[in-house]
Amino acid sequence: MSKIIRFILVAVLLSGSSATFAQLSLSTYSANSTIQVGNLKTFCQGPERPSLQVEININDEDKGLPGILYIGTINGDKTKAYFLSAAGWVAVGSGMIPAYSVVREGLQNARLQIDLSTVPDLMTDTQNIYVGYGALSVAAERSVQASITALEKAKEKLPGRTVKTVDPDMHRLALIQEDLTKKAKYQFVLSSSNFPVCPGSGN
Repeated sequence: MSKIIRFILVAVLLSGSSATFAQLSLSTYSANSTIQVGNLKTFCQGPERPSLQVEININDEDKGLPGILYIGTINGDKTKAYFLSAAGWVAVGSGMIPAYSVVREGLQNARLQIDLSTVPDLMTDTQNIYVGYGALSVAAERSVQASITALEKAKEKLPGRTVKTVDPDMHRLALIQEDLTKKAKYQFVLSSSNFPVCPGSGN
């Protein structure tokens, strides 16, 4: 197998993603976490609106790199996970994890605020809130550029054949997610049993 074709196969596999944060957390929880969180604060943002603020600390080697911040929740028996996106909470079992925030200008320590009243399945199950991030290293970006070059060369060497292309941005997302999961850059923050109790508007 030529180096070009081998590289294409690797790129295609990456674009489909590997283990998700959800799957990894179901088996390891956050015992092996490699990041730190701090300044955790729970409060009532309004009637029946428990809220959480937490600071996610970016590892020194990742500061300034492009990346993605993630917020997730896993139920008590670790069988279902949701992730918070711009569109709200999304159930995830496999595949790409929805981003909470895409940080193109460079990762830095960030304070996150979560409206806990919107967390799914609170009436039927315990929920455990996690935060995490993935970074796109310089080496990872080089691999994206190399895959682009390899695909162009493959098209030249295989005229008339269909060469499966890989969207460079999907490749980047897969590498960022791989950084999140393989390097355990996520941390448990709060269980729903410790959510603040906020009086209703009529109380």
